[in-house]
Amino acid sequence: MTPQVPAMAGMTPLGIMPPAIKQRMAEAEQKVSERLAPLEDKIRLASRNSTSRYVLKLSNVGNPDFRQNAGRKLPFTKSGWCGADSLKECLDLCFAYIKLYDLGGGNWNGGQILERTGGKFVGRVAYNGRVFDSERWTPDSKEICVS
Repeated sequence: MTPQVPAMAGMTPLGIMPPAIKQRMAEAEQKVSERLAPLEDKIRLASRNSTSRYVLKLSNVGNPDFRQNAGRKLPFTKSGWCGADSLKECLDLCFAYIKLYDLGGGNWNGGQILERTGGKFVGRVAYNGRVFDSERWTPDSKEICVS
């Protein structure tokens, strides 16, 4: 027999929300959408760039420090490859993606840059904005200057 938990005073059942709170949440979501729209557009346009010099991986994972599933991308986020014409554009797109989804260092696992033709590995954009010549940072990794 499952014990019954008494209802707590002032608590509403899940799924039932007072109209004033629903309105405030809708307004907050609208403000967030307006703020993020330019970033989404920038990433969307880059993903359609089929003549670019490079392809860039934009992706994320859950952070186990916050009890998120490290084997999956965060809910309500998109991941994929997009085109970029320069390493500076790759860096800008990574920062836009990180800002768009409010990622922390433990969530960022994108940034791989490949040549569009041939697929040769070029570098990886780290969370801190530095670009390295290796897939995973090691003490022997060389930083690539992006100007």
